[in-house]
Amino acid sequence: DFRGAQLAGATFEHVEFVECDFTGALGLDDLELEDVTGLGVVSPTASVLSEEPKFVAGHVAINETLERELDAHPDDAARWLVYADWLQGEGDLRGELITRQGKDGFDAFVDEHLEALFGSCADEVRGGGQAPEVVLEWRHGFVHGATLAALNRERPVNLAELLTRLLPLPICRFLKRLSFGLNHEVAQYGERQNDYAPVVAALASRPELARIEHLEFGLQEPVIDEEFGEREPLHAFGDLSALWPAVPHLRRLRVKGGAGVLGELVLPELRDVSLQLENHEENLFDEVVAARWPKLERFELWDDGGQVELAPLFHVLEALPLTHLALPFTQQLERLIPLLVGSPLLKRLRVLDLHDARFEGNALEVLRKHAPALKHLQRVDLTGAADAHEEEVLSKLGAFFVFRAPVAPEAQEPDSSWYDDFEDSDYEPGIEIEAPNADLDIPDEHGDA
Repeated sequence: DFRGAQLAGATFEHVEFVECDFTGALGLDDLELEDVTGLGVVSPTASVLSEEPKFVAGHVAINETLERELDAHPDDAARWLVYADWLQGEGDLRGELITRQGKDGFDAFVDEHLEALFGSCADEVRGGGQAPEVVLEWRHGFVHGATLAALNRERPVNLAELLTRLLPLPICRFLKRLSFGLNHEVAQYGERQNDYAPVVAALASRPELARIEHLEFGLQEPVIDEEFGEREPLHAFGDLSALWPAVPHLRRLRVKGGAGVLGELVLPELRDVSLQLENHEENLFDEVVAARWPKLERFELWDDGGQVELAPLFHVLEALPLTHLALPFTQQLERLIPLLVGSPLLKRLRVLDLHDARFEGNALEVLRKHAPALKHLQRVDLTGAADAHEEEVLSKLGAFFVFRAPVAPEAQEPDSSWYDDFEDSDYEPGIEIEAPNADLDIPDEHGDA
């Protein structure tokens, strides 16, 4: 649709146009055409075509052949357009969403048809005028990701029950990511704790779970104690152990919390795990070391208490195809760096994330000594870890040492090209910054290159 376009000076080469509409476009007389067929220019004086959508409210069309093709080729734009045409021909509202996403008015169109799209979940998507219990991520006109949380105390919401209503919706047919925040009953210090066991049970009972490739539990921001000005412990996540047998296909996992049970982590297709755990209990660490995820490429484990036993952990990680290792908040830099330099794991790594680490003992001298062994890495992230003196030392060791938080893009000078936002916005092993000219294979938001 080129209606109203400014085409003066444009050149099209080796393009085939099919049923294109150039109504009202400027510069058609001067348009340079080389090896172009089927232009199909509509006269500039032709009436503007009606954009009124044609669909039957509540009608759901099913085409298993096309849906299977999209499952196999989720990023094939041409297949999505074919599916959109078929849905529109069947009077299914979802066809309109495919063609409208990325254009002005998409959100307004969704809001206008919220009941038709989300049925009994529409109120949770709105949040009853407060914070929504369901936050959506759209792709190709369908819900691609959903974050469920219940923080409004005056709006009691059972996340497990909400999940069972959301997953079967036709608009969620291609949903790949599910994230869970806290619920309104969360408390601390001996009172009721956050527990995802009911959510796990609900997930395991749903056939739609077979489509989910990315799961997150315990999304929460640290709470600052107003009286003492210190960060309070993260809320617990409960028992997740019953989930893993039901998700052998899982590719990305994130768990954030202060306590809980991980259980037997057997995840043969997992590529990316982020365990943002506080106050590591011995059994939790044992569960991590015993985990079986042979295809793991990214590993993150918080070490804020300095309790991670590095030798057995590295022994396990050495057998994995890791390219990204994150041990943020570590107090063990002095031991960690020599252990890594002596490990075969280092040769495969491309990013070492140690953001908010603590320079204790001779850690700075150890980094200086072993810097040549790390020079093949694209980034050693020490953001938030170094003071002025340490930054001065690190600045002389190589551009791959990153120790200063990036300037926000809007605050940069126009010629500041070194800052490269990490495309995977919901992956959080620190602040991801590219060294100049680094040739990094950046994954998309689902961990796929």
